Amino acid sequence: DQLAGELDVHVDEMAERVRALGESAHGSYAEFEKLSHVSDPRGVPKAVDMIRELVRDNGIVAAAAQALFEAADDAGDQASADLATRRMEVAQKNAWMLRSHLE
Repeated sequence: DQLAGELDVHVDEMAERVRALGESAHGSYAEFEKLSHVSDPRGVPKAVDMIRELVRDNGIVAAAAQALFEAADDAGDQASADLATRRMEVAQKNAWMLRSHLE
């Protein structure tokens, strides 16, 4: 629940940044699913499998945030670079904390 809550906040911040840049932000889960590099699990995985999947997914999010940071930095968009940095930090921290449950 905590991870989902954090993600909601970050998605909202990113959508607000996209709108601030004069673009349209995607707003439906169907659109998110089409654009996502993170797969939505089917069924109910075992707890340990869910943790492994969340570790992998947070790695994917961190890599996407890194790519966003680089693009924003190249464009001189410090606000977007900052947003990407914060998202990367949270994803890396979450992956680390989740990995600790697998040890």
